[in-house]
Amino acid sequence: MLGILSDLLVEELWKEFFEGFAFPYGFFRAEEHAAFLVEACLKSLRVELFSRDMKHAGKGGSRVDKDNVAAAHGEIAN
Repeated sequence: MLGILSDLLVEELWKEFFEGFAFPYGFFRAEEHAAFLVEACLKSLRVELFSRDMKHAGKGGSRVDKDNVAAAHGEIAN
């Protein structure tokens, strides 16, 4: 997903909608989280991941104008 997003952010059709956009999330494996704990001098009892929905405040899809929403969905699906 992040690779798709990175590609879309620089495409001529989409880049104007994402000027100044900072993606505040990282997606790490359990092993990477365990390494972060070691670096922070913390001892873990268990490290596991679970999926969750990312919900954002505000109007969904508001960065993309109505004429381009279908094209955006097509880009992501392909």
